[in-house]
Amino acid sequence: MVDHAFKRGHPGPAEQQEILTNAGSKILGKAPNGWERIICTRSALIEATNSLVEIEFTNGEKSAHRLRAMDDDPGPTFATAKAFTNDLEYFPRDPEYLPDRLNEKLREEAGGTAAG
Repeated sequence: MVDHAFKRGHPGPAEQQEILTNAGSKILGKAPNGWERIICTRSALIEATNSLVEIEFTNGEKSAHRLRAMDDDPGPTFATAKAFTNDLEYFPRDPEYLPDRLNEKLREEAGGTAAG
């Protein structure tokens, strides 16, 4: 596992767990009556975030709430190749830990075909 990011002051596993526990407590504190299951999904890069909270109720109804920290449209194209490059500079990974989808974005940026 790559751990040099933690040496730069980023949260380690215990701190990450504390952050997740606090976030979960806040979500549960705001949960509406009759909820059965809450699913919180977050996608984040250094420059962009996108969050979705889905609530399933005991009566079978569902509700979804999109949360975001930017005014931009958080659609499927919200993260440009340059955003992935910037994210990798801030949170470096060894090459063997780069998924194919990330390598593709990095190639787009290097080849000058990136949007944004």
